[in-house]
Amino acid sequence: IDPAEVRRTLAVPDGQRFLLYLPFPAQTLKWAWWTHGVYTQPWPGLATERAVARRVRQWCDAHGLAMIVKDRRKAPAPPWLAELANRVIGDEPWEPTVLRLLLSGQAAGLVHHLSTACVHAAVAGVWAHCIAPQPPSRIPPYTRRLTMPDFAATEISTSYYNWPGVSRARTPQEFAHSRATWQYEVDPDSRQEYLKRFTGGETSELSHI
Repeated sequence: IDPAEVRRTLAVPDGQRFLLYLPFPAQTLKWAWWTHGVYTQPWPGLATERAVARRVRQWCDAHGLAMIVKDRRKAPAPPWLAELANRVIGDEPWEPTVLRLLLSGQAAGLVHHLSTACVHAAVAGVWAHCIAPQPPSRIPPYTRRLTMPDFAATEISTSYYNWPGVSRARTPQEFAHSRATWQYEVDPDSRQEYLKRFTGGETSELSHI
């Protein structure tokens, strides 16, 4: 992967790194099991995605990073998010994939909503932040038919969303309102264990990806 080519595509100046933000895919997950748990009822009072994205923008500004949003054709970034970003990258064939962006050597972090892109981040040695709500104490009747396996994953300290030294899960409220800078470095030993656990390989074995 040619870092210079990635910079040209992103229009990022030489020497500037970027933070990759994967928006909440509300349009495609309207009836998905966890859509009701992020930014909507029955979890009132949580931060909105706008608050989360603004926090990403603030973090980028504080550390001299570009904010790159990676959207999808079936779930394009809304106008308010495009205004916050330095650049919005889609999923057309000529545009870089999430994995290529993370492997470019220019990514300083990944913020996502329960996306398996966190595994790609670990392959690239990039710290990942997972935005996920905690399970409610009471599940309304209209959501009882929906399974919620990933809620449990975010509660476990050794899940692919939440692994010490590699990835961290936070609720929208924690992420949006915390004053932490989240400027984390991936721990090499933890990363090796993470890759063995979730990809079946070690760093050297994944160099072809």
